[in-house]
Amino acid sequence: MDLHIRAYFVANPLPVVEKILRRAQKARARWENVTSLTINMTHRILMEQGPAPAVDVHGERIVQIANMFVDVFPNMRKLKFDAPYKNEHTSPLYGTLANIYSQQLQELVSFPPIPASTISFSSQLTRLEIGPGHQSSYQLPRAVVASLVDLTLYGMRADYNWCDLDSSSSRPIVFANLKRLWVFYKTGNPAAVSIDTRAPARLEFPVLDMLYYSCEDDNLRFLSNARLPTQMSSVRLKGTYKMFQIIHSTTLPRVNDLALTVVRNDGCSASALFGTISQIFEQSKIRFGHEILIDDRLLVLNPTDIVCPRLTKLRITAPTSAETVLAIISRFPCLQELALHNFAPQQIPAEIPVDALVNGNAVILAPFATKLNTL
Repeated sequence: MDLHIRAYFVANPLPVVEKILRRAQKARARWENVTSLTINMTHRILMEQGPAPAVDVHGERIVQIANMFVDVFPNMRKLKFDAPYKNEHTSPLYGTLANIYSQQLQELVSFPPIPASTISFSSQLTRLEIGPGHQSSYQLPRAVVASLVDLTLYGMRADYNWCDLDSSSSRPIVFANLKRLWVFYKTGNPAAVSIDTRAPARLEFPVLDMLYYSCEDDNLRFLSNARLPTQMSSVRLKGTYKMFQIIHSTTLPRVNDLALTVVRNDGCSASALFGTISQIFEQSKIRFGHEILIDDRLLVLNPTDIVCPRLTKLRITAPTSAETVLAIISRFPCLQELALHNFAPQQIPAEIPVDALVNGNAVILAPFATKLNTL
């Protein structure tokens, strides 16, 4: 059974949570079948007036409330914590709950950062979705990585050492059952001195099927130390032109769908950018989807610069004229989705007259040979 607790509070959420739990204790037997719990706490003052003044929260009271959760919901297997921001009240409670249930949890999803440095999960945990937020010294919890099937890490430090995630001491670190991995690295100063000077661990993902890797600071530490399968369903990479220059000289898996998002092209020309992207597509031997997102409003785009004949999805934030759009549609017959975030048509008349005859021949209007279904 799944249960969703939504609590609105003004200064301190603990009395609200206690009230909910005391009511639940009166019908304790009813909740023994609850195995999945989502907790969402919303600060009314934050919503209406701005941040609330700090209120001291005592660790003993948080532990008492966490024990009440275990008393009411003893068979918990899945926890999801949601909150619009990091809060000095909710984060300690979420962290204590994750710790007290750590040996029986199968899934933990926490959007706000939680104190996790002392948490060590058992081999039952198969899904982990967590991140440090804006805490530079944040430490992830430890897990039995061989048991993980689904892993999402938000706001990772560029120098993060994956040894800190693995509860074992074996090397290389083998994610024996991991099928889906999303890694979002924190945007910061790419020239910053690394805090962690330990040698990065070798990572192996023998059965990985889906990878989303996002880093806007040219950080390839993870990709340089990761051994991926030779065949995957989906790979999505987000980074700078410099990062893709390095990636195209490495060996990527054969994939069904490959999506590349360029967030900064470092002043290179559109032809150089799409040339590099084309080489990455060719070496990956993609079966189905070729997706490109160019998030650079200063890029000067010419459709002839795009040399990806099997392109299926294209998203562009640079200014795009009507002529460019028509040229793209006619140039790429496999294109299924085209998104323009800065469409700038000029002088398009409301009606376009077509002469009945051109050089004595009837004008035949034919549609584009295209698979486009989303514009």
